[in-house]
Amino acid sequence: MIRKLPIFTLTALFAAAIMVAGPHARTASAAEVANGVHIVVAGEETNSQLPIYVKEGSLYAPLSFISAKFGAQLHWDNAQKQVEIVTPLGDKVVYTARKYQMQANGKTWITDVAPFVVDGRTYLPLRSMAEWLHADVTWNAAKKTADFEPVPLYTVQEHDTLESIAKQYCLAPEWIKEVNGLTSAELTAGASLKIVIPSVIRNKEANEDMYLLAKLIDAEAGNEPLEGQIAVGNVVMNRVHSERFPDTIRDVIYAQNQFTPALNGMLDSIEPKESAIIAAKKAIAGEAPAKDALYFFNPRTSSNDFLDSLDVVADIGSHRFAK
Repeated sequence: MIRKLPIFTLTALFAAAIMVAGPHARTASAAEVANGVHIVVAGEETNSQLPIYVKEGSLYAPLSFISAKFGAQLHWDNAQKQVEIVTPLGDKVVYTARKYQMQANGKTWITDVAPFVVDGRTYLPLRSMAEWLHADVTWNAAKKTADFEPVPLYTVQEHDTLESIAKQYCLAPEWIKEVNGLTSAELTAGASLKIVIPSVIRNKEANEDMYLLAKLIDAEAGNEPLEGQIAVGNVVMNRVHSERFPDTIRDVIYAQNQFTPALNGMLDSIEPKESAIIAAKKAIAGEAPAKDALYFFNPRTSSNDFLDSLDVVADIGSHRFAK
């Protein structure tokens, strides 16, 4: 859970080591061509005929290029701008272009970087691709090389327990359960287990908090400008940091008599829009258009002695932010 400090990093950053330039950079919004980057798969250098990009501090490669090396099946839904990946291990992963949401085996997760399409090619972050293809990826800054190494499945031994395997690989037992779809801690000798844990699973609690915050932002300010949506998230984060309120995002949102969408069940069914997810990410990262605000309300529809007594921090969209 997020407690009293903003945390949420899901993808390793490569940007400091990459030189970027070139005319192709204009073809992807906020992306640049990463010149001189080499990709090695299982010890074999496999240079793509298509450019490698860097965006938001992460390396991106054409999905078809990497997946072909690992035997993954792809299906592109042009209407939805989605690509479905079925890995050789049976994982079904769905990415949507320019969306910070993905589905993995029927569950929705938030990612810290979004896929994009250039000239009909879908580009995904290298590390995320490696994780779902059950491979390690190592970045060599000196050689500007991304090295993919397939990781064998673990074969369960007679006296293994979930805890002993987790300890052996320095993993949390619940991560192993999640990535393998286990419903209990009981293991069968001879069974195979995935031991490469995707970042979204390693950061599951923070991911769930961010998703819940995005739901609240959408419910309270879904039609507001992005700055106003971030400010609503800012209020929640300010409360997490305040001694006057609970110290987790979930507890702040579900505190008694605070946020109507949390109390009437609306948050249970709402699917947050992309803008709300972006706003939640920015608020958790510390962006603060409503610095120090602990309350927000629409001054045209809400007025009472308590609200009138507050110090106004900012008016953004239809909301007033105060402390």
